[in-house]
Amino acid sequence: MSLKMKRGFCLILACLLVLAAGTAVQAQTKQFMTWMQDLNYLEKAADDDLARETEGIVQIRAGVELWIRMHPGTAVTLAAAPDRPWDAAALRGQVTDLKQAVRAIIAEDPARPFQLGVTSVSVTSEASPLSPIAESVEQNKLEQLHLTNVGTALDYIPGVSLDRSANRNEAQIRLRGFSNRGQIPLYLDGIPIQVPYDGTIDFSRFLTGDISEIQVAKGYSSPLMGANNLGGSINLVSKEPKDKLDGEAMIGTGSGDALLASMRLGSRWDKFYFQGTLDWNQKDYIPLSGDFAAPAPNQPDFKLNNSDSRDAKYGGRIGFTPRGEDQYVFSYINQKAEKSQPRYSGYGVNARNRYWRWPEWNKTSYYVITNTGIGDSSSIKLRLYYDQFKNALASYDDDTYSTMTKRSAFYSVYDDHAGGASVEFNTRLVPRNNISASFFFKDDSHKSYDLVPFRTATTLDRIQTFSFGFQDVITFTSKVQAIVGFNIDHLKGLQAMELTDDDLSTRPIICESNPNNDSFAGCTPNAWLFSPQVSLSYSFTQNDKLFATFSDRGRFPLMKELYTSSFRKRLPNPDLDPEYSRNWNFGWSHVFSAKTMGQIEFFRSDMRNAINDVYVPDPGNFCEESRIPGACEQYANVAEEDHYGVEMSLRSTPFSRLTLDGSYSFLERSIVVSPDVQLFDPDRMILPTLPKHKVIINAALTLPRDILLLGTWRFEGALHMQDPNDSVDHDNNPATPRVAPPISSTSFGTVDLGAVAPIYGGMSLQVGLKNLFDRNYFYNPGYPEAGRNWYFNMRYKF
Repeated sequence: MSLKMKRGFCLILACLLVLAAGTAVQAQTKQFMTWMQDLNYLEKAADDDLARETEGIVQIRAGVELWIRMHPGTAVTLAAAPDRPWDAAALRGQVTDLKQAVRAIIAEDPARPFQLGVTSVSVTSEASPLSPIAESVEQNKLEQLHLTNVGTALDYIPGVSLDRSANRNEAQIRLRGFSNRGQIPLYLDGIPIQVPYDGTIDFSRFLTGDISEIQVAKGYSSPLMGANNLGGSINLVSKEPKDKLDGEAMIGTGSGDALLASMRLGSRWDKFYFQGTLDWNQKDYIPLSGDFAAPAPNQPDFKLNNSDSRDAKYGGRIGFTPRGEDQYVFSYINQKAEKSQPRYSGYGVNARNRYWRWPEWNKTSYYVITNTGIGDSSSIKLRLYYDQFKNALASYDDDTYSTMTKRSAFYSVYDDHAGGASVEFNTRLVPRNNISASFFFKDDSHKSYDLVPFRTATTLDRIQTFSFGFQDVITFTSKVQAIVGFNIDHLKGLQAMELTDDDLSTRPIICESNPNNDSFAGCTPNAWLFSPQVSLSYSFTQNDKLFATFSDRGRFPLMKELYTSSFRKRLPNPDLDPEYSRNWNFGWSHVFSAKTMGQIEFFRSDMRNAINDVYVPDPGNFCEESRIPGACEQYANVAEEDHYGVEMSLRSTPFSRLTLDGSYSFLERSIVVSPDVQLFDPDRMILPTLPKHKVIINAALTLPRDILLLGTWRFEGALHMQDPNDSVDHDNNPATPRVAPPISSTSFGTVDLGAVAPIYGGMSLQVGLKNLFDRNYFYNPGYPEAGRNWYFNMRYKF
């Protein structure tokens, strides 16, 4: 790190530690909805039951009072409470006052979230009166900062880093070092939507036009969400209408010949509502920095080669709300995308160009979510869903992208399907306890075939996942609350196959435990997991809260990790075991003044049985395309990993027209490999590019006529990068199969500026610059990121 960068980093860190930076507490959608459900129950409770819930009422009141303190401009009011102890009449008066206040807070939320799609993903929002710092990105921030896809939005949450697969032109994520490939599941309105085969999710393909909130859980997720939440979870909450005529439209353009458009139109009546949405986002190229050293290999100018993309999404929703909290909702979403992959523009000694394009990246989702009250104190929620993901990958001969005649050319098709259901029961019958139990079922299938160089046979892999979850939110006092829970998960493999040598038919795979297997149902997994977890929150003053969480979670291997041969480069391993992680989290939050609050969290995750890529002997010459003759790559349980660090967030509104927020994240990651693994040396690993230090500072200033100016400074430090194109093989010797490229360290910062100006009624104009100072930076050597780029949007809300 340069001296100049060190000074800048230290200055920002000092500001974060001393300056009260940050916006007033964001609306905690899940918490307010939970409180409203609690208050609806208390409103009907008998006097004796109401008296037993006094501490819970005090806790809700403390949360509402804090929200009002942090929003000095709000119209929400709450009458002063009478002196305690409260009799039955006073308790009922408190319930009535709190219900009116919570309803008013929910009404002030500019983005009406889909109520049944909000999940309990954040322990602090459940374990304390109000989450000190929301682990979410909400609609107003998505719009104001021009965060058009989920990938760019997640980059604003402390502890989250983009894992940019530049050679696939996609954005994946790392959450405190955990990957979204199997370790961090993705949900849409509580419905799992990760790709069944390999867990690879391109977050750039998920547009935010109809997203109300992005919720993130770190290390601790509700056990009611199902299996495989090893290091946390991400939930996308869509919008629902709140008025008889409720809609918005946006159109915009920007650098790279970009075109953006979205529309949402809905209507809500007494007992039903409906909504339709449409989103479009296209870009012909990514503009590079003027400091990029063009011309470079495969990159003659400042338009990143082969970087175009097109995304379209449309959907609909219809809901029936016959009474109270009862809801019955059907939703449909159709995503269609196509994208290209930039070619390597670096100077690696072993560079290999891939001429790839995805003519199809399509996803279709159907789901039904219902909630039915049972008496005055219980409810049951049902989810039914079907998800289809179909994509096609075309590998061409050269940069003309016109022919497929070489041995490296192919046209591969994946056709994945997922269907399932979950039932969630909730009851408040036990005083001071909110008890929930769930049963989760998911059926995943993966079909694949090639059309080039000829039509191969179709392989079909299929697995089923079952999960039973239990959770109890216990209110000991108005200051102390705990959550205990667990998952019991089961993975059952139904079918696995591979192509025969001529690729024209299929055969069962073989495995170490069954080398003579002759059944498609043989060599499939049959595994169980037990995952306990607990959290505790203590509000020791009106302004201070301590919280701690612990979870011992596991996740099952993906189908790719179990069965893939990667074009005869890998050896399948259906005997692969689950991997596990013990996740610890300790935090403290403090309200410094009526307009400022902060939070600090320390975390640690100890992974065991971690799945990694290794080389193993290949005496049967199965891996004929392997880089190393006589050896195969294989996924195996070989390692222990440690992830640990700290996160700090500070938010404030020093005066009514200025809002500031800042966060700092530190992450350290280490790996220890089992000494008995053949042909594996951790020094030869290609490590993920993760920043050790990450700082984000946002500022928003409201000018006369409600013109909003926004600025963002992002810094990522100590990124350890390796160029895979610099790796070399040593004399085709299996004992030393590959020498990884040297590790380099880099740091960079970027500045974004934007403005939003209201015009008339609900119409506004937005303009901005990303990477204002045109920084030339990389996450992957040979694949430059965007330089200075602009955007211009017009939006109308009605």
